[in-house]
Amino acid sequence: KDPHNIHLARGPRTRLSAEMIRDNALVTSGLMTTSLGGASVMPPQPDGIWQSVYSGAKWKTSEGANRYRRALYTYWKRQIPAANMRILGADGRVSCRTRRKLTNTPLQALVLLNDPQFVEAARALGTRAMKEGGESIESRLAYAFRLSTSRAANASELAILVAEFKDRLGEFEKDLPRAKAYLAGGGALKADPD
Repeated sequence: KDPHNIHLARGPRTRLSAEMIRDNALVTSGLMTTSLGGASVMPPQPDGIWQSVYSGAKWKTSEGANRYRRALYTYWKRQIPAANMRILGADGRVSCRTRRKLTNTPLQALVLLNDPQFVEAARALGTRAMKEGGESIESRLAYAFRLSTSRAANASELAILVAEFKDRLGEFEKDLPRAKAYLAGGGALKADPD
């Protein structure tokens, strides 16, 4: 009925671009700073990412609200692009390209699970769900799912999320020092370990 996809009712699914993935994580978690214009910002990067032989330039991670600005405002150095953005499929900007290649690698999942920016966004999403999502675990998970996917979770999806939550909670309860270390690391927002 709509072979040219005019009504956007159907079409091939594509993964978000690297910048959109980061921005989506910030918006969903409630961390996004929406101010327009201004100087470029430097979100967290691995230590030593910018060791320059020719100058004393160093990567200085932005503080405060600048840390959570849109990826559009991220400072890019051609020879040393943002590590997480590069893994998520952003171009290195060494040469001019009109299109990006769509990528899907296991490293991308590892970035989303371990990169300080995404860990911080996940913690902020959890905090937001606890404050705004109701009193029960089910309602909080349903709220976080809705924020993340723009649709309501069905019963089987919610059951999977509850089971996963209980598994992770059990792991953290068995190893409290590890849980507190997780909550203390990975970002400027410090979670209350209790």
